Parts: sequence; structure tokens; C-alpha cells
Amino acid sequence: HIRNITLAHNQIVPKMGKGLNIVLVVVYLILASPLIVAEIVILARNNHNPCDKPLQTFILVAIITQGVAVLIGIISFFVPKVTAVLGVFCIFFIVWMSLGASWIAQTNDCSTLVPELYKMSLSVVIIFLSFTGIGFCIVCCGACLYYLPALGLPAH
Repeated sequence: HIRNITLAHNQIVPKMGKGLNIVLVVVYLILASPLIVAEIVILARNNHNPCDKPLQTFILVAIITQGVAVLIGIISFFVPKVTAVLGVFCIFFIVWMSLGASWIAQTNDCSTLVPELYKMSLSVVIIFLSFTGIGFCIVCCGACLYYLPALGLPAH
């Protein structure tokens, strides 16, 4: 069965790789663009307000990482080996979102002093966790659909 899985993987992944990559980048652009604009507006409006946790830095780095993710996705159309960089970048983004979630949970005064920034930070973390969960489900379901026939099991 391992041989069948390997053969299926070698036949399917190269065919779907580039098309799937294009779809993912387009979907990400459609979904992330309004969020990035909202983050920039909120950050500009609340740039000088004091808060006990560095939520301004959290949002700023989130904007930069989202932009870099889009660039890596676009560059990967032309240089496929860039996807390895995307993996390292995703690990950084997960750590950064975890740190942001920690800051949001531990803040004492951000929700009252800078409510827009607090709510935007909370929204960014919730959206990230939602997309992470949805992405995980899509990957798992896709893997099952592609590899079930290789195991001799019906895919429907």
C-alpha cells in the first residue's frame, strides 16, 4: 500500500501544485486585503495611545507578515523552491500570533484606553485561528480524497 500511495502522490501533486497555489494566493489576496487595510487604518488612528502591552507592534508585524506571505506566494509561481521559505515563515507567523494572543489575554488597560486597537488585535488572532483550522481541515480532507483510491478504498 505504501508503494501505491507514493505513486499516487508522484502523479497527483505535480499536476495540482501550480493551479492550487494560484487559487490559494488569489483567495488569500481577496480575504486578506480588507483586513490589511483595516489594520493600517486602526494602527494609524491609535499610533500614539499608551497601552500596557505592545499591541501596536503586534499589528505592525502582522501587517508586514501578511504582505510578505503574499509576496512569497506570488514569487513561488516563478521559483517553486520558495515554498520551503514559506514553511519557515508560517512557523514565525504562528509564534507571533501566539504571542499576540498572550498579550491580548494579559492586558489590563488596552481594552479601555485603545478599544479599536484592542478589538483589531483580537480580531486578527481570531481570524488567524479560524483560517488555520479551516486550512487544516482542507488539507486533511484533500489528502484523504487523493490517497483513498491509492489504498484501494472508494473515495466517495
